[in-house]
Amino acid sequence: MVDPPNAIARIRQVKGKVAYDIGGNVGEVAAILSSNFQLVYSFEPAKESLAKLEELSKQKPNIIPIGMAVTENSGEIDLIVASSSIKKGQLVSGNYLENWGKQIGVRRVPAISIDEFSKDHYPPDFIKIDVEGHELSVIKGGLNTIRGFLPRLYIEVHLDSLGADIKELLSSIYDFDIIPHPAYSKDSPRRKNHYFMFAIPKLQTYNKLV
Repeated sequence: MVDPPNAIARIRQVKGKVAYDIGGNVGEVAAILSSNFQLVYSFEPAKESLAKLEELSKQKPNIIPIGMAVTENSGEIDLIVASSSIKKGQLVSGNYLENWGKQIGVRRVPAISIDEFSKDHYPPDFIKIDVEGHELSVIKGGLNTIRGFLPRLYIEVHLDSLGADIKELLSSIYDFDIIPHPAYSKDSPRRKNHYFMFAIPKLQTYNKLV
C-alpha cells in the first residue's frame, strides 16, 4: 500500500547509493527510491506482490526484487494470510492481525535478517520498513548493520509499543521525527498506534548544525 503524501514527500528527499525497501509490496516506494539511489533491494514475501515487483524491475533495473521476508533470524517464518490484507498482496504479522480482518491461512516463507543479508550485499544508506506489525523483529535482526553503517530509517509503526521498543533500542544513536498518519483524526484512538517514524543518526544531525 502506498504511503500517505506527507511521508512520500519525505522519502523523495532521501538520496544515496543503496536502499533496502523492506515490505516492498508492488513497488510503489521502490519506484521512488530507484530515482535517488543507485541500487534498491526490495524484499517482498507475498507471491502476489512479488510478481508485480518483478515486472516493475524490468522497467527499472536498479530495483532488485528479493522474494523473502525480513525478520530477526534467517530461515523461515510463518506469516498470516488475512481476509483484507491479501487483497492488497500483503502478509501480516500476528501483532497486527486485527486491523486486516479474519485469519484465512498461514504461509511459511523464506526469511533473512538485515545483518545476514548485508554480509554478502552492499550495506544500506537508507532502510524503509513497512511490514504490518513485524517492524521490531526487523530492527532486532539488523542491529549490527544499523549500528555499523548508520543508515537513515523510515519505519511505518503499527503499534505504539513497537515504536517505543524501537526507540529504546536506537535512541543512543538516532534522533526520531514522528509523523501522524493522516488517515486518522486527532481524536481517533488508532492515531497513537499507527504512525511514521523517521530516524536520523545523531552524527548526521550534528553535522547539519556545524
